[in-house]
Amino acid sequence: MAAVAAMTDEDVTAIAYLEAAEGDSEQALRWAVTDLLRTEKALEQVRCAVSYGYVRAAVAE
Repeated sequence: MAAVAAMTDEDVTAIAYLEAAEGDSEQALRWAVTDLLRTEKALEQVRCAVSYGYVRAAVAE
């Protein structure tokens, strides 16, 4: 139990991917990278939407 409590978020995430990939580290890495890229794309879209909305509101005033 102490070992689990001492794990970082990165350790927990890596173990979750490895377990999901049934121990296949290459598959776990592919899934992790794919998820990271999707998350980055989604964040960029949100940033653009927020920025665009702010600029649009500023122009409309």
